[in-house]
Amino acid sequence: SLGLLMYSMIYGTPAFSGAIQTVMYKQVNESPVYTDSNNNNRELIPIIQKLLSKDKKDRFQTAQELKDEIHKINS
Repeated sequence: SLGLLMYSMIYGTPAFSGAIQTVMYKQVNESPVYTDSNNNNRELIPIIQKLLSKDKKDRFQTAQELKDEIHKINS
């Protein structure tokens, strides 16, 4: 997913690690750990959290909605 890709780009590590079965379980049942270790990208964390939300209604509903949030950061 885009959220997992962005997480990996920001933190330099996958959001979930372990054997494939463990990773699959974590992706469905757990949330990744978010830290402020990379202060330059702190404003992206809420976007990544929304992309990785377990509840579908809490995610971006359209690509335009995501694009608008990203543009707010660049403003």
